Amino acid sequence: MSDYKQTSFSGGFNLLLDDTRLPVSLKYKEGDTPYDITYNQYRTASNIRSRFDVCTPINQSVIQTDAPAGLKQAIVAFGRYVIIFVAGKAYYKPVNTVGFVQIDGFSMSTTAPRYWTIAIPLNTTNYGRQAVIPSSGPTSANSGVLQTSLNLTVAAQFGTIPGLLVQDGSNQPMFLYLDSNNVVKCRTTQTYQQWSATYDATTGVLTDDEREYVPVGTFMEFYNGILFIVGTDYTSIYRSVSGRPLDFVVNVTAGNSGDFSTGGQKGGDATTTSYSVGVGGITALRAMQGSALFVAAGGGTFLVTLNQTPGAPTIFGEYTFNRQILFTSSCISERGIIDISGPPNSTNSSSGDTVFIAAEGLRSFNAVEQQQNEGRNSVFSSTAQSLFTGITQVAPNCSAVTYDNYAIFSVLTTNGYALVLYDTINSCYTSVDYSSLSGAAAKQFASITVGALALYAITSDDRVVQLYSGTTTEQAIIRFGAVSSQDPKKEHKVKNFRSVFTNITHNFSITAYLFTNNRLDQVLINHVNYVAPVDIYTGPSVGADIGTQTENVLFTFTNAQSGWKSFVVLTWTGGASLNSVCMTAQDIDVSNNQSLNAQAVTNQPVTYVAQSPT
Repeated sequence: MSDYKQTSFSGGFNLLLDDTRLPVSLKYKEGDTPYDITYNQYRTASNIRSRFDVCTPINQSVIQTDAPAGLKQAIVAFGRYVIIFVAGKAYYKPVNTVGFVQIDGFSMSTTAPRYWTIAIPLNTTNYGRQAVIPSSGPTSANSGVLQTSLNLTVAAQFGTIPGLLVQDGSNQPMFLYLDSNNVVKCRTTQTYQQWSATYDATTGVLTDDEREYVPVGTFMEFYNGILFIVGTDYTSIYRSVSGRPLDFVVNVTAGNSGDFSTGGQKGGDATTTSYSVGVGGITALRAMQGSALFVAAGGGTFLVTLNQTPGAPTIFGEYTFNRQILFTSSCISERGIIDISGPPNSTNSSSGDTVFIAAEGLRSFNAVEQQQNEGRNSVFSSTAQSLFTGITQVAPNCSAVTYDNYAIFSVLTTNGYALVLYDTINSCYTSVDYSSLSGAAAKQFASITVGALALYAITSDDRVVQLYSGTTTEQAIIRFGAVSSQDPKKEHKVKNFRSVFTNITHNFSITAYLFTNNRLDQVLINHVNYVAPVDIYTGPSVGADIGTQTENVLFTFTNAQSGWKSFVVLTWTGGASLNSVCMTAQDIDVSNNQSLNAQAVTNQPVTYVAQSPT
């Protein structure tokens, strides 16, 4: 007899290796048996989580029916609020509540396919800036600024409050913020023409400060005290004044000697101090670990850093940039790039890595290492890569988010759009969720961690969904590794399959599909009835599983086909956790004969109803 036994699921799924050769683990123990051979990986799964070494179904997602109808252009977490942008309007509500409220005065493009948003902090510098004319060379080559004091009253009045900057690529950006009553308000940011500054001629103190100007753009990122905005040409990168994220007048004029009132005026808009990586259109902009800016453009990726070496040139007192070419694989959208934080001191952890969705799948790199070594990246999705065979990922129907220590990727797979889950604690892929978004893609996620833990998404069919928040669970599906002797001279017949379920709190059904040589052989259905405990434990809390039910469910396969390999696909409902499984098969020696099923090319499955042991 041959056994396939699995008592651990922490290794996640593995689509890289043949299912007859999933790696085994040896569990050493005291006693007569020196070790136990078992598995901790499975072939694939859907709608389950295996972080705690058992397979538990996920909760269903909930469509937010209170969301207004129309084109969903963006969704973002803003403190304890979720904000959605629908057909040119903005709406918000506190997490886990019902009823979106429209933000008065917000109006942007009704047809833009997407918006861009970025959280803006307080100003950290409010001093006046006046250009210094160089002692030699052209006067346009200003290399520094004269910093003057700012009247504290003016600073308190005009200093930027924190909020959310919103771009649509065509209209003047809008700024969202909370008023004293925690109501979300908005205003339109100033243009270049509206920017102004008035200095006292003698002291240089700012007496009137209207130094706000935000250019119209697309992608935005806040890095090293500077707000970067990609222009509508998708090649120019604009930068704000350091410490002043809503002030893009870096180019200021020099004053006349002894008269401060003549200097510090706007000398040029954001285009006069812009930067470009020098290739095609930019598709992603992201701040990286290690003080670097990640730029994906023209089919390649680059690290852009501030040139802070001693003696490095400056423009209007601001550092210039260094560009480092990383690799040719390019991130297709900034919505599809996330940082992975795994457990410390783990040999297989990807902690500190950045993962992004490329056209061919998922890629990873380490920004800190990239600055010290030649650019390189690696396939992050090796054990899931077959999901992307022959598939090209295309924006906007791709996105990624980190939530509850999972990296979640909304991608197109060989079976349609799905959410691919990577467990950052166990450093493995754990599930492919096809039903969470009913076959649609997530255009963007919003993860809320203030006051509650919640995950929202806007979908490719323009719905707003709160993921995994329902009171009922999805149908769990898992395909185990195949039992096989790996010896071409030996075959087998599966006799039975055992599955141990724990944390049972409701009646549920289990279906076991037996496959022999990759063909459906038999289907068995089992029903488990939940029986409430007679004796109720009332002592101190010692675990949420106290009082739940455990069942050892046996499936007996009668007249199963013989074959070189066999595996089981198990599905169940009701939220119970799968703890362990074991499949037993009778060995058959075919060394002197042709396979018993060599002529059986059309095996027909037989369905039985097994009886619960209870």
